[in-house]
Amino acid sequence: RVTEQSKFRSNKLSYEASGATAAVGQTDRIAWNWDTMLNFNRKFQAKHNLSATLGMSLSMDNFKEQVTEGINIDQWKAKDQALNSAPYSWFTYGESYSSMMSFFARAIYNYRERYVLTATWRLDGSSRFAKQNKWANFPSFAAAWRINQEPWFNIPVISMAKLRVGWGQVGKQAANPYYTITNYTTGYYPNHESESQKVTTVLTSNFPNLDLKWETTEQTNVGLDFGLWQGRVSFTVDAYYKLTKDLLQQKTIAGSSGLSNPYVNMGSI
Repeated sequence: RVTEQSKFRSNKLSYEASGATAAVGQTDRIAWNWDTMLNFNRKFQAKHNLSATLGMSLSMDNFKEQVTEGINIDQWKAKDQALNSAPYSWFTYGESYSSMMSFFARAIYNYRERYVLTATWRLDGSSRFAKQNKWANFPSFAAAWRINQEPWFNIPVISMAKLRVGWGQVGKQAANPYYTITNYTTGYYPNHESESQKVTTVLTSNFPNLDLKWETTEQTNVGLDFGLWQGRVSFTVDAYYKLTKDLLQQKTIAGSSGLSNPYVNMGSI
C-alpha cells in the first residue's frame, strides 16, 4: 500500500493594484495491490514433472485534489485571514479513481529435463474501459528442446544446446480514467457588472468513447541457446516478430471545440 499527501499554502501568489491572490490546496493519493497465488508441483515416475500456478491480483489507485483561491485580498491581512478577507473566492475539486482485477494461470510440463512446454493465461479487467470492453484474455505458449539431453547427442565441446519457440499476448490500459463517459468541468467568466465577481458555469469537457478497449501486443519468437566447454562460453540467438495493435492514443481535435483530445484505439506498430 502506498499513501501520499501534499499541501501548499500561500497568501501572496501575485500582487496587483487592487490586492493580492491567495490559495490553499491539498492532494491525497492512496494506492494498494493485493496478490494471491496457489502453487502446485508434482513429479511422476521420475520422468514427468508438472508445475502449475493459479492466482488473482487486485489493485486500486485513488487521487483527490482540492484548491481554494481568493482574489483582491488586502495585502496587509495576516496569512490566516487572507482567504477570509477575499471579496471573491472559489473552490475547485478533482478526484480520480481506477482499479484493476486479474486472474492468471500457468502450467509447465517437463519430460526428463529434455522437453519443456509452458502455457499461460491471463484475464484482465480494468475500470478504465466501458462494460463491453472491460475484460480481455491474454494467452501465451512456449516450448523448449534441450538438444544436448538427447541420447544420440555426443559433441563434447557443446555442454548445452537448447531450442526455444514461443508466442504470446499482453495488454495495456494506458488511458486516463473516465474517458468512456462524459466529463464535466467548471468555468469562470468575468461579471461585467462587478469586477470582484465571476460567473460560474458547468460544461462538458470531453468526447466519451464507449468503444475504447485494451491495447494488445502480440509476439512470436524463436531462439537458440548454446554453452561451450562446460559453460565457460555461452551465446544466444533470437529472432522475433512483434505487433502492437489497437494503440491507445489521444486524437487531436480542433481547439475551438473546447473539449480535450479523446482517447481512441488507432493504428498498429
